[in-house]
Amino acid sequence: MEANQILKSDILDLIFENRNKEYGAYDIRKKYRVRVRIALAIAIAFLVFVLVLPDIIKLLTPKEAAPKAVVKEVTVNELAPPPPLQKTPPPPEIPKPPPPEKIIFTPPKLVKEKVLDSMPSMKVIEQKPQISTVSSAGSNINIAPPPPTKVVEPPKEEIYTTYDEPPVPPGGNEGYLKYLQEHIHFPQQAVDAGASGTVYISLVISKDGSLSDVHVEKDNVHYGCGDEAVRVIKTMPPWKPGKMNGVAVKVRYVIPVKFTLH
Repeated sequence: MEANQILKSDILDLIFENRNKEYGAYDIRKKYRVRVRIALAIAIAFLVFVLVLPDIIKLLTPKEAAPKAVVKEVTVNELAPPPPLQKTPPPPEIPKPPPPEKIIFTPPKLVKEKVLDSMPSMKVIEQKPQISTVSSAGSNINIAPPPPTKVVEPPKEEIYTTYDEPPVPPGGNEGYLKYLQEHIHFPQQAVDAGASGTVYISLVISKDGSLSDVHVEKDNVHYGCGDEAVRVIKTMPPWKPGKMNGVAVKVRYVIPVKFTLH
């Protein structure tokens, strides 16, 4: 191929120069761009068709007649006129009371005769009447003694063993331990025997925090330790009472008292 033809010719012509152009590869490559354009146009047309299809279906579908609105007739019952008001008769007139009778004052008259006093003397009034046990017919009257009056005892206050808030000793747990350390005297018998352990004391804390019914619930030490624990607990100041539903109540409580030799 000459030089001036190379500049004007297509690259396919250069590739397939002196080759069999009727074999098929030349024709496929020659028409490749045309086929791509046709395929792209078909794809775009199909896409547009898919997008427009709902509108086409809507246009082709006959419109349904809108349902007729149901009109409900409402009958209004006219109210009857109110009955005429009955005139209440006026209250009867209250008759006026008759005028009071005139009181005529008669002046006292002076007489010479002695006027007897009808009032009894003080001595007669002071005498106590005596009740006779004999009737007018002469028979004795048996008078039954009055029945004895029953003494109604006040209801006993309930003692709770369960509570929402437990009783608290003065100063809390630390104050309780400090009080025991300062006031408990270790019995000499327990010291000689080398005994140690815990004594459980049962007591009742009232609504005002006072302590009562203090006794030994369980004594694991013996040698007089239980009596010493009871003595010290009885001397404690009032506690903070226990509560049930936010109200102070009487509570049965058990506390431990430890005896330890150092």
